[in-house]
Amino acid sequence: MKELIYILFLLSSFLSFAQESKKDKKAIRGFVFDDPYFINTPLPLVEADITIIGTKRKTTTDADGRFEIEAAEGEKLLISGLGIKTTEILIDSNNCYKIILHSNIFDVFIPKKIAKKNKRLEQKMERKLKRKKKKVL
Repeated sequence: MKELIYILFLLSSFLSFAQESKKDKKAIRGFVFDDPYFINTPLPLVEADITIIGTKRKTTTDADGRFEIEAAEGEKLLISGLGIKTTEILIDSNNCYKIILHSNIFDVFIPKKIAKKNKRLEQKMERKLKRKKKKVL
């Protein structure tokens, strides 16, 4: 009788470890960079808030723009901070993410003349793209 109980106990323990849940949390690591238009190299974003939507789990980036948080596949990361646009990223099978954001923190240093010129160039490129799309369709 004791042998039967031991065997059942061992089988149940093996079966319980063999099951995997799709909502298993894993350590998500990543880097958050700021890519201002006047510098060729992205800068690490310091003290950006990383939150998992729908939970209370949150963290911030360190001096190198690095973060680590526990998350499950299918959850969304919300990245927000001072001078950056709030961004959502869906967690997939990757464990490491490189996130490059375009902040507007340096916009106060851009002279108005340059900003107008950049806006005109952007509008011109948009018109060219629209024309190309019309030709293709």
